[in-house]
Amino acid sequence: MNPPTGDVLRIYRLALITDPGYATYFGGPANVTPAKVTLINRVTQLYEEDLSIRLMLIANNDLLNLDTYAQATGPNGPCGAAACFTQSQVTGCSSTSRARYVIGQIIGASNYDIGHLALGQPGGGVANLGVVGRSNKAGGCTGLPTPVGDFYAVDYVAHEMGHQFSGNHTFNGNQLNCSGGNRSSANSVEPGSGSSVMAYAGICLTDDLQAHSDPYFSQRSQQEISTYTSSSQADINEVQTASLRHFGGGDEVQVVTFGPGYATTASIQPLSVNINAAPSATSR
Repeated sequence: MNPPTGDVLRIYRLALITDPGYATYFGGPANVTPAKVTLINRVTQLYEEDLSIRLMLIANNDLLNLDTYAQATGPNGPCGAAACFTQSQVTGCSSTSRARYVIGQIIGASNYDIGHLALGQPGGGVANLGVVGRSNKAGGCTGLPTPVGDFYAVDYVAHEMGHQFSGNHTFNGNQLNCSGGNRSSANSVEPGSGSSVMAYAGICLTDDLQAHSDPYFSQRSQQEISTYTSSSQADINEVQTASLRHFGGGDEVQVVTFGPGYATTASIQPLSVNINAAPSATSR
C-alpha cells in the first residue's frame, strides 16, 4: 500500500551552502551554482517520485557559495564581523548547528525551509532527525572529496536529507557501520546493509548486499517521511546580528543592509542589532 501522500506536491525551499573544496573541485566559482543545480535536480527526482516532495534552491542561493577560505573562515565576510565557520567546522561535518547561524546571517531565517552544508572534502554525512521547518532546519551536512554523481547525491545527500525529513535507518545488518547505535531496531526492514536511500549499502562488510544505494525510498521510509511532512511544522524565532564597523568621523549615518528586504540605519557608535524572524514551514 502506498503512503498517504495523495495528490499533494509539497515544495520546500532549500538553502545549500558549499565550501572552498566544492568550488575547487568544479574548477572555480563560476561552476558552483550549475553544479548545485545538477546535484539537487538528481536529489529532488527521488523525493518527488517516491514522496511528493520537491526541493527548490532558494533564488539567491549563490550567496551561500563560500568559494574561498576568506569567505568561509575569515572575519568581515558574508556573515559579518565574525567568521562564518572556524577552520575545523568547514574541514568536515563536525558541526551542524553552525550552518543554521550562517544561513540565518546571509539569507535570513524566514527564507528557507531546509538547509544543508555540502563539502568538497572528506566529512562523511551527518544530520539531525526530523528538523525540516523547525529550529534546527539547517542541521545536515555531506562531505566527500568527489562531490559528484550518484555516490554523492544518492548515497549521501539524499540520505542525510532523509534524516532531516525524519527518516530513520532501515538496514538490519550488524557489521562495521551497521553495528551499534546506527541501527534502528524499529525500522530495520531491509536485510543486511539494505539497498535503499536510507540503508547502508556498501559500508557494512559481509552484510553488504551491493556497493551503493539504489535510488528509491523503502516503504518504511515513505511512511515515516510522509507522516512527518503531513504534520504541522513549528514556527521558531531566530536572531541575526548586524556588526557595524569602519565608520569615519563626524555625524555620518550609514545604511546597513542585512539580508534580502531588510535595511536599518546606524550611527557611528558600535551597535548590535537583533532581528527576530519566524520561518515557514545522525550520521550516515
